[in-house]
Amino acid sequence: MHGILLTTGLFVAFVTMACSERLVCYYDRKAAARSFLGKFTPANINPFLCTHIIYSYAAIDDKNNKNRLIPVDPADLILYNDLIKLKSVNPNLKTLLAVGDPSGNDDQAFSVMVASPNTRRNFIDSVILLFREYSFDGLNLDWRYPDVNANSKKFTTLCQELRTAFSSESLLLTASVSATQTSGYEVSKIAPELDFINVLTYNFHSPTETGHSTSQSFRSIYHKT
Repeated sequence: MHGILLTTGLFVAFVTMACSERLVCYYDRKAAARSFLGKFTPANINPFLCTHIIYSYAAIDDKNNKNRLIPVDPADLILYNDLIKLKSVNPNLKTLLAVGDPSGNDDQAFSVMVASPNTRRNFIDSVILLFREYSFDGLNLDWRYPDVNANSKKFTTLCQELRTAFSSESLLLTASVSATQTSGYEVSKIAPELDFINVLTYNFHSPTETGHSTSQSFRSIYHKT
């Protein structure tokens, strides 16, 4: 059974499996910068709506070979705290931080970070330090998309090294992967390292397509979201 619910600033994907039930929500950091009624912060989220909330997104600082996990904007640190406060209301809620720009503008930063054991180590250490400070429950890898020749094996190695480091910290490790551009993932090798995988299945169709009677009515709304 699958379902999708869209709320202001929150994307919710519901998955029911044979032995468990998981409701994963994505919070878009840009929602907090909207004006007036469109503004939506983590404080507006119902703490019992989701089992897992993924904050999208954090960045990789690839300047001067730092390869650290950092907020996109310093103001995001306030939003991190607001998100974590939801757990004081619902102790069973799991909060994760996604690394990776959904628009795919940080492919170079990912490539630099996974390039060597040292650069990956710097990244992993920075993740653990940040999570200890802000009490996140896990990391969601959102690389769009690893190059099949240059980076697919390095992405697998990153997953393996993160899993090893996270085990002693009791942290979750997840990934968001394309439903169509699958060649960059060694699925059989990364799956055992991940607690769950989010398959990106949106935008297969939109009001911009022709041939639909409702396309014209909703096209202007679609371009404004």
